[in-house]
Amino acid sequence: MSNSTQKNRVNWSVRQGAGLIRLLRIRDRDLPFDLTGQTIKCAITDRRGNVVLELTEGAGDLVTDLTKGEIQLKLSATATDALPATTYNIQLDIAAEANYPITYLEGDLSIYQGAIL
Repeated sequence: MSNSTQKNRVNWSVRQGAGLIRLLRIRDRDLPFDLTGQTIKCAITDRRGNVVLELTEGAGDLVTDLTKGEIQLKLSATATDALPATTYNIQLDIAAEANYPITYLEGDLSIYQGAIL
């Protein structure tokens, strides 16, 4: 992946106390992009930039199949229940070198109360 990789903008929403799962398939010329050796990080921040939640492989929030270029983001019902209802920023970085991450995905994550919007 080069630094010229286009960022993917998302606008996701989930009801407070419900889970959210998204599967990302990283592709290059319509073929799976091998992410072997890459570090994947995903953070959810408030509008001031404070990290409120990090999704990690160790906790099972990020499930990867690096050779297929697949990243599954899992936000549990427990996690969304613990977050106040508001809109957050979400950012997923992919890095071959820790000091030079490439932001692959960024956008809004809205946590709302009540019925489905």
